[in-house]
Amino acid sequence: MKITRDDSSSELTESTLPMINVVFLLLIFFMIAGSLQKTLPFNINPLQAKADIPQQEKPLIIHLSALGRIMVDDQEIEFGQLQTAIEQKFNNIDDQATPPIVLRLRPITIRSDQSTNTTDVIKILSLLKEMKIEQVALATVR
Repeated sequence: MKITRDDSSSELTESTLPMINVVFLLLIFFMIAGSLQKTLPFNINPLQAKADIPQQEKPLIIHLSALGRIMVDDQEIEFGQLQTAIEQKFNNIDDQATPPIVLRLRPITIRSDQSTNTTDVIKILSLLKEMKIEQVALATVR
């Protein structure tokens, strides 16, 4: 007795395996890509801007909420501690002391809520001017 083998089913499974692999790879890619965005420490509605200037270095980010809360990167501080916190963040680059010239060249970005009191932003800008930091940007939305 001669048994014949049906080869059409094996061709079908061989041709669908790569497609299934691609679908799963795309699923994994979008799951990872969707979770890479860093969340802000609190809800901020940025100001509107008409110009966009790209920056060369990764800036130090100062978050300012509508209630006057201040965060430098991921650390919440009071206004009186702001200068010390900025100096510590700049001096912790590669665990060695940073010369004062580098302090003036590293950019700082201020992310402020639309409803933040303007005097709070001006106080921070004045402090940065006293520290002789030359590259300061206000984060806005286009």
